[in-house]
Formats: sequence, structure tokens, C-alpha cells
Amino acid sequence: MYKRQTLTTPAIILKGNQLSINARIRVGASLRVAVMDAEGNPIPGFEEQNCLNVTGDNLTHTMRWKNHDSLQTLANQPVKLRISFNNGELYSFRVD
Repeated sequence: MYKRQTLTTPAIILKGNQLSINARIRVGASLRVAVMDAEGNPIPGFEEQNCLNVTGDNLTHTMRWKNHDSLQTLANQPVKLRISFNNGELYSFRVD
């Protein structure tokens, strides 16, 4: 079993609608993202358990949540991103 790794950003202002992640996540592993307010409180609907898991090696894993296909409702708000994964490498992320 691989230890879960977590990266939490400082508060950032979202200037785009879509979160893309460059990562290599091996078969049977997972990468998920929680979006939190500037104080670190989970934003309803954007919790880690609502994030659709991604796997594989991709320059642009497009992150989605069960009821949200984008970050559009959070545009121009300060948020923190908590990226959690196991058995893989995280290279970068961007919001377009």
C-alpha cells in the first residue's frame, strides 16, 4: 500500500473555469482534489469525496466533481486546492 500524498496550495484567485493536472497515477491508485475557501473549509460539492478519481499518465487530467464539471461557480474567489494522490507523481496544475 502506498502512502497518500497531499499538497495544499495557499489561497489563490481562480481566473479560469477548468482545473487541469499533469500527473502520472498508476493503475489502482487515485488522484482527487478538494476545493476549500481561503480559511481551509471545504466548499460544499467540491470536497475530495465528490471529486471524480483520475488515473494514468496525462499532461491534462481534467478535474471534475459529482455535480460540477468545472470551477465556474468559484470564479474570482480566493480558494485553496488540496490535491491528494497515492502511487504516482504530481508534476503541475493549472486553471484555464
